[in-house]
Amino acid sequence: MDTEIPEGVGLIVYIYSPRQLRNLKQFGKTVYYSKRLRYAVLYVDSDNIDETIKKIESRRFVKEVIRSKFPELLKTVNESKLGNAKQENDLGV
Repeated sequence: MDTEIPEGVGLIVYIYSPRQLRNLKQFGKTVYYSKRLRYAVLYVDSDNIDETIKKIESRRFVKEVIRSKFPELLKTVNESKLGNAKQENDLGV
């Protein structure tokens, strides 16, 4: 039983009021919301991500949309771990 999880992108969406959080559900899954800082983290499918960002930004209640850097950070961390492991193997540790 292979269940494939679609690749997704995290979006940080700054909004004016918590009331508008309901309107963001149509774009993806709300993972986190900060009431004090007024932002939400959405998990959106990576298909047509640029169009989705434009649609979210066109809403009146949205201040700003930022694409999450987490996947890029994860790649660099994994690369650095692999580099360190390779150096240790070369040293015979």
